[in-house]
Amino acid sequence: MAVAIWLGLFFLLFYIASARGTMSFGDDASMLRVARSIATQASVAVPPDTPGSMRGIDGRYYSIFNIGQSVLGVPFYLMGAFAKHYSDPHLRDVNPAADPITYFACLLGILSASGAVILLYLTCVELGFCQFAGIFTALAFGTCTFIWYYAQTFMTEPTSTFFLSLTFYGLLRFTKNSRLVWLLVSGIGLSVAILVRVQNVVVLPAFALWLTLDLWMPQWRGFKATVATVTAWSLPLLVSFAVIAAYDYLRLGNAMNTGLYRPGMMSPLFLNPLYMGIYGFLLSPGESIFWYAPILAPALYGWRFLWKKYPQITVVLGTLVGIYLLFYSKFIYWWGGGCWGPRYMVQMLPFLMIGLAALIDYGLGLIGWIVIGTTAALSLFIQLTGVLVSYIPYVAVMAKRPETFDRYLWVPAYSPVIVQAKELLQHKYPYDLAYNIYPSEFLFRFQLAALLVSLVVFGGGIYLIYEGRVVKHEREPAAATTLANTNFIK
Repeated sequence: MAVAIWLGLFFLLFYIASARGTMSFGDDASMLRVARSIATQASVAVPPDTPGSMRGIDGRYYSIFNIGQSVLGVPFYLMGAFAKHYSDPHLRDVNPAADPITYFACLLGILSASGAVILLYLTCVELGFCQFAGIFTALAFGTCTFIWYYAQTFMTEPTSTFFLSLTFYGLLRFTKNSRLVWLLVSGIGLSVAILVRVQNVVVLPAFALWLTLDLWMPQWRGFKATVATVTAWSLPLLVSFAVIAAYDYLRLGNAMNTGLYRPGMMSPLFLNPLYMGIYGFLLSPGESIFWYAPILAPALYGWRFLWKKYPQITVVLGTLVGIYLLFYSKFIYWWGGGCWGPRYMVQMLPFLMIGLAALIDYGLGLIGWIVIGTTAALSLFIQLTGVLVSYIPYVAVMAKRPETFDRYLWVPAYSPVIVQAKELLQHKYPYDLAYNIYPSEFLFRFQLAALLVSLVVFGGGIYLIYEGRVVKHEREPAAATTLANTNFIK
């Protein structure tokens, strides 16, 4: 647990040091306005000019997005409103999209991404991988994948990633010790993930498959135990479905009309050729997960070793990632709109990265470490291009005409990764960080201090681990042995 706290503290400070503190999408602005309405008016109605809003049955306007992200954002809105009251009035007029409220709202993404890093490390420990494999994988996930970019935002990607990771971790702990409290934790995680982003419901079959296999393989637990298990996990889900239905009915007069996915709209939204989305997510220079995070290539290779150790777990992970990939590959806007990287695949990053822990735990030679080191360094640099250089000027130009946008998606020379890397090296724009966006000398000193403290925390943690004062270097045999004796993982 000491290592988990260390990782969480480091990433909290590290992400604050690289924060932007502003809205870049219409989605996040829309959800923040709902949070404002909840906090100030005890309402979910929004002004008519809100991005992504539609007229409700009562004549007022409502955001088309789900309620979960806005509810989670209320405490951050209140903190921002308090800070805004005491902020420099001049700063409020320099950039309308940057004020203390938006800055504090984006802290939700930072906390969620840091929590996802912690859960990935704990998951690796529960799977019996060596401590070094878990630590390296968690660090690589937080710094070498595009979760870093989305941690800066008020979008649903970081929060979805955290709660889906919590769902997985809760089921894993239940598999290990059969305590119903972990099933409840898992069910709550999935229910909040669905409340935050209704599309997350597509992963329900993968987790249900896991629970089903655990209940009936290799032997049935018994009727009472099965009923208790199913109830503990499904009750939070039923509550979330009821909340969504009530929210949709009160706003739009139809419990099946989420606003984002309305009756009669589903078919047109999913007309994209499946092969195009799959190819785009896997190989296209504009949106491929491997272009934006090359570290995923050795991580995916590591699944072969995960299969040898835990074939059922690998099946569940494959089902989970496969469902998400197929679902969004059919989506007409499969690339996620004007955004940095394959936005819809952010939630799957921690599950893909488990393979890296399996690979390291299995053992690597010199060539293996050269490959991992090279892909990690390249991935880190790519994340820096996304964090330090705004993607908006380039995508705005390329999206003006269909032919230029096709080049943006499919031609390597026009890939945002290549273009923004050049812009970073040439220092074409000021760094896309909060102290420049606002602008604020105070934020510059604050972010610099956060960076320095994060490095001190990181270095101190590495020293204590190396000295053996926090964790042991050797593999923890007890965890692996216990997991090997459980019904599902055996």
